[in-house]
Order: sequence, then structure tokens, then C-alpha cells
Amino acid sequence: MNLKVMLTPENINAYLLIQNNTQSLISLLIDLNHIFRNTLEAWNVLKEYRVKHFVCDMWKPYVDLAHVYFPNAEVIIDKYHFIRQVTWAIENVRKRLQKTMPAPLRKYYKRSHKLILSRYAKLKDDNKKACDLMLLYNDDLRLAHLLNEEFYYICKNTKYSEQRKDFFNWIKAAESSGIAEFEKCAFTYRNWSKEILNAFKYGLTNLTNRRI
Repeated sequence: MNLKVMLTPENINAYLLIQNNTQSLISLLIDLNHIFRNTLEAWNVLKEYRVKHFVCDMWKPYVDLAHVYFPNAEVIIDKYHFIRQVTWAIENVRKRLQKTMPAPLRKYYKRSHKLILSRYAKLKDDNKKACDLMLLYNDDLRLAHLLNEEFYYICKNTKYSEQRKDFFNWIKAAESSGIAEFEKCAFTYRNWSKEILNAFKYGLTNLTNRRI
């Protein structure tokens, strides 16, 4: 089962319950604290749906709810929500360094930031050269880019045993990087390691929910 939050046209949070195997909408709920709990109890979902996996955002109340109502389910953090932690980290490194740059250079880095965020292997040759020049500016930026590339490589790997090993090695590398933004990211990953590894292991996401 997937749980996803969306914003209605009236700016009200609505919660979607999606059944994994059929990708069908089970229910659309408005009040997570009351309606959701009452609905689950009324359906007796544990018996009716035999929930094995619970996919949600990286938010502790969702995980706590899953442990209460689906104690036998594996909790999985949607990959979008943990991958963006790395994106935020490298972006924050760039923004921090930009503050020390002359105005023309600062504007160039801001305008060209997607070169640093893009997968290096997918860049055209001219863009690779431009990216290389941008990374020459600072050691922190070069290391941040390397950590960013390595994490996406882990996500693309299809062998869970390798992913698990590389994931913890990545955390150690980020923790010892001396870059505050990536140390914070590593702290988050270590705290959510079980649920993130479940995402690698089972390959389930909230992608269907985001298309609704």
C-alpha cells in the first residue's frame, strides 16, 4: 500500500491510499489524524488487504502510523524523497560558495547550476568541459559532485547486496567529507537507513500517486 499527500485546489491536504499490486485508488482522505484512522479501523485493512509494503514520504508520522496499523508491512521511503536529500546537499554547497564569488561568476554558476546536477555521463562534450571548469573552482564543490554522482550510481544498481554495501560506504564517505551539507545528508540517511534500503530491495515507489 502507498500513502501520498497532495494539495487540493482549495489548498487542503488530501491523502491517497493506493493498492500496490493493482495500482488502484483505495481511498481519498482529507483528515489524516481522524478520518484515516477511523477508515482503517472500519475496513479492517490488515485482514482485507494483507498489506505487505507501505510506501510513504520521509516523514515520521507516516512511519509511526504504518507501524500501528500495518505491523507486518515493510515500510519503504519513496525514492524521490531520499534522492532529493543529495540534490539539496550539492545545491546548498553551490549556493554557499556563490556568496564568496564576484558578481559575474556568481550569476554564471546560478545560471549554469543544472550542469552540476545533471548526470555527468549524459552531458554533451561541450557541457562536460563547462562542468569541469565549474568544478575547478573549489574542493568542496568537486567532492560534492563526486558524492552526488556516486549516490545516483548506487540508485541505478540492480543488485541489492551491492547497493546495501555501497550505501553504507557512501554514508561513511559523506560523514568524513568535511562538508557540512553532506554530513547532514549522511545523518538523515543513517537515521532512515532501514526504510531507504527497503526502497532498493523492493523497488516500490509512489510514482503512480504523483500522476493522479
